Amino acid sequence: MGVLAGLRLMAVDGTCVDIADTPANDEAFGRHGGRPKPGKRPYKRAAFPQARIVGLVECGTHVIVDAAITEYSTHETTAAKDLARSMRPGMLVLADRGYPGVGLWRVWSASGAQLLMRLATKRHSLAPDQLLPDGSWLTTLYGYTDRRHEHGIQVRALRYQLEPDGEEYTLLTTLTDHERYPGNELAALYTERWEIETTFKELKAQQIGAGEVLASKTPDGVHQQLWGHLLVHYALRVHMLEAARANSENIDPDRLSFMTCLRVARRITMMPPAAFPPSA
Repeated sequence: MGVLAGLRLMAVDGTCVDIADTPANDEAFGRHGGRPKPGKRPYKRAAFPQARIVGLVECGTHVIVDAAITEYSTHETTAAKDLARSMRPGMLVLADRGYPGVGLWRVWSASGAQLLMRLATKRHSLAPDQLLPDGSWLTTLYGYTDRRHEHGIQVRALRYQLEPDGEEYTLLTTLTDHERYPGNELAALYTERWEIETTFKELKAQQIGAGEVLASKTPDGVHQQLWGHLLVHYALRVHMLEAARANSENIDPDRLSFMTCLRVARRITMMPPAAFPPSA
């Protein structure tokens, strides 16, 4: 599934990549457990520094449209603000429960893109401003520092369960038209967010290599190497999309094997230059 009522489905999430253990990389990027707060017992130090990647991915094609690369300690939501530069009207951006803060919501929605995010279970009290016929409701979202509730954002909320006695999920969205965007369709659509997890698996486990550590010993080199991998993944996924469209059956790009495409590309790049006979 790549669209909903003409909206292009996108997803945002973050992941971390191990990088070479050098003093320069450790200082620039940090690592898990590497910078304990004063008076706090430090966590067990990770074996390697890590760079954090937050990406904007097209769900239907796995194309990484944009990314932000930061140090490990930078929160995903902070880095994710930069992705607004690539959001457009006609997009529906999906994000997990760590993302729906008022500040980020304002930045992303200002791009003209529509939003659909999961809310952390105990994060907000969502008093209904207006109940809607499909069981969803309009509510107002306030920032933690807005104690007087003067600068709220009106959103639509909906709750659902995957099993009758299972966990209850809450979604927030800018799509307030319950007739055009029924709550049950939005709940089903939200599962498409997992496409970004598959995309990161392609990038890290298949392209970079499971358990591999980036070899660059300097922060500039790390950025160059990561952007190089992102560009290669983008090129491969675009070629896969073109191949899917060229097929007479117009198959879904998801049905094509990223690993097969990667192997073919590697084989081609390792072939020796063609030997042409001298001209007569």
